[in-house]
Amino acid sequence: MQERCCCGCFSITVGAQILVVLQIVATTEALFYFFNPEEEFFTLKRAAVLISYSFQFISNVLVIFACWLKISDLMRPIIIETILADILLAFAYIGCLVSLFNHSLIPDDLKELQEQFPGAFVYIAVVLVSLGFGLSLLFSHWLFGVFKRCQQHIKELERCYGMMI
Repeated sequence: MQERCCCGCFSITVGAQILVVLQIVATTEALFYFFNPEEEFFTLKRAAVLISYSFQFISNVLVIFACWLKISDLMRPIIIETILADILLAFAYIGCLVSLFNHSLIPDDLKELQEQFPGAFVYIAVVLVSLGFGLSLLFSHWLFGVFKRCQQHIKELERCYGMMI
């Protein structure tokens, strides 16, 4: 059985668990920030974000259990989540690139700022946003690769343990 590596320092299961713990911390922090008492509490946007964060939190916890219990099927939610993130980030990235050439797609807020700050402000802002989406897409795809290799590694362990029984 070939040992898979996350980043050169850890095994793939340890690397996946470290990444998941960092995501759990970020999700928990986002949920605490999300419950701001100054704004209206029950809105459709808040409900959608709460469902999204809840799914992310549960899928992250399932990765920890998958690595501990050596059950590869528990990795499916995180893989689905990273695929969805890749798709959404790819659409956002393509939208930013298209808005460089089609000015009707640029949000009105940026157009108003263009009037305040003449020059290439809108182009610089769109390029920076598209750069952010592009880097996020690369990172999300890297996370997908780590979680997919972790699932494959756990499947190999399941197969080996199944032969021993």
